[in-house]
Amino acid sequence: LNDAKAKDSDRVQQLQQDLSHQKDEFEAHAARNLQFINSLLSDKETLNAKVSALSQDLKALEEKHETKVREIEERHVAMGSSQKAQWANLEKRKRTAWQEEQTKKN
Repeated sequence: LNDAKAKDSDRVQQLQQDLSHQKDEFEAHAARNLQFINSLLSDKETLNAKVSALSQDLKALEEKHETKVREIEERHVAMGSSQKAQWANLEKRKRTAWQEEQTKKN
């Protein structure tokens, strides 16, 4: 009877040791997972900051581009008006010269 109790006691101690060892392994595994999760969260924050900075840079570049496009369009309109006025003036001089030539011939 004592022999059976001793075997049961040894078996209980072995199971408790196994359970303790398994608990330590699971806690270590959980700690590694938490460290990995914290690392991922840190990386995410870093990437979010980079995305935010790039987004602001992109917005600034878009505004700069829109401003340049507007300036070019304004110059184009002004140049077109100037060239149209020059063309009209040149045509008027040609017409006047042609009319004077026609008047001299007649």
